[in-house]
Amino acid sequence: MLHECFLIGWNVHGYEFSGKYKVINNKFMICEMRMYLTSLLAILFALLFSSCSSYKIVSTPKGDFIQSPDCKLRMTRAGSPKDNYQYIIFYNVTDRYELSVNNLNNAIAWSGNTDYFASDDKDHAQIADKIDVHKMKKAISRSTLPLSINAQAITTPAYKSATLDSNSIYFIQFDYNNLLSPGTSLEIDNNFKSLSRNLYQEISSNEDEHGFKWAVTLSQNLVGKIWEEIPIPQTSSLYRYYYNKNDNNSTIVLDPSFTLKVDQVRKVLNDNKNGYYYLKIGDYDVNFSRNEMGFSVQNKLVSRDGPSPRPNNHFADNTYLISSFSDIQNSEELKKRPYIVLFDPLIKRNSKPQSDTGLYNNLPGDDQTISIGNSVLLNLMATEFSTLDFSAITSPAKYINSVFGLRSPVKLEITVYINSEPFRVQLNSTIKDIQNRLPEKIQLYRKFGKGYEKVAGDLSNLILLPNDQIKFSL
Repeated sequence: MLHECFLIGWNVHGYEFSGKYKVINNKFMICEMRMYLTSLLAILFALLFSSCSSYKIVSTPKGDFIQSPDCKLRMTRAGSPKDNYQYIIFYNVTDRYELSVNNLNNAIAWSGNTDYFASDDKDHAQIADKIDVHKMKKAISRSTLPLSINAQAITTPAYKSATLDSNSIYFIQFDYNNLLSPGTSLEIDNNFKSLSRNLYQEISSNEDEHGFKWAVTLSQNLVGKIWEEIPIPQTSSLYRYYYNKNDNNSTIVLDPSFTLKVDQVRKVLNDNKNGYYYLKIGDYDVNFSRNEMGFSVQNKLVSRDGPSPRPNNHFADNTYLISSFSDIQNSEELKKRPYIVLFDPLIKRNSKPQSDTGLYNNLPGDDQTISIGNSVLLNLMATEFSTLDFSAITSPAKYINSVFGLRSPVKLEITVYINSEPFRVQLNSTIKDIQNRLPEKIQLYRKFGKGYEKVAGDLSNLILLPNDQIKFSL
């Protein structure tokens, strides 16, 4: 006997699904009925899937933390981790940029209470076991592993790390007791700020523009992946880009996921013809990507080392004028400097208060002070970048730098997607900043590895990241 039946249920993300099912000879006896999970089952189901298959925002007395879908080191609502350490192994880290970036998604992460840098051979063998899970072609010998770690260890208050197997494996151990001490939200944020700086400096010191070590700018991808894996305070989200702000300026490492919106301005002679001021007349977008070696380019079809004539875009001293990243790609001086840092004064100044007229006069010295009221790109070698403390930068003049004009501030934007439609927001925007465009109930999905995972929790203060997916029912 053939019956037609109707079944309603839920999938792992909590959405309702339905469909008709045929039953033969009464072997499947669900006919004309609805099946609902009990309250207890629903709670267990939500705990099972939302805590370990999604990002989760955990509100604590020490601030809001976002933890990764892997749940390797979960935060309690009291603001303390369930384990002391989070560990990550990156392998096949090489001088080939694209290959190394792709391999980051195969990182092995776990948590525990063992200090691998102060352990016996048995504990060190556990690291080899983790590496063997992915069947390394050159497995680390357990007998030599402790010596390799101790000989190449980098130690900071927040983490310890080592490069292994001729530098192709990077092992890192985060100490959350230290990261969450002394305990106020501001102090913890500063701890993660220092963690970002130390990681960038250490990793970039292993890079080399000539390809003898790791690929250049790989530190950006490695720190980004680390920030994806470990629990971080919400306020520390932009430290993945080495963001720093003080009372005078802000600095951030430019990422290919950013769009630079550049002000177009016109220099205008005042009515008395004794000084100048600047008027904004529009803006334009600038984007860039990275080539197979990790260098910044606008056009991957054009070789950095081709014989074509190079533009003479040198302006004065260490400063070069550019209109796009094509000028960086084709400049003999700029193209060899892979790290590009946006240096931004916090106050735009079109006037000169100390002058009699209150305006910049027509003296070349005044007009060529490119760091007053202007955004400046610091163009840095990996060797320079690895020793640079952003908090100590007061002026861009001592570094090779480039500008889009003498008064051309830059605003950074990122692209997020609202129901699959691209939407641009300023970097450091939150869900709350675009709430007027959204209904009350939304879902947000964030990149994790090669796919996307749902973000569970209070989204209102979530700092948006490039390619975040916002979804809701119309």
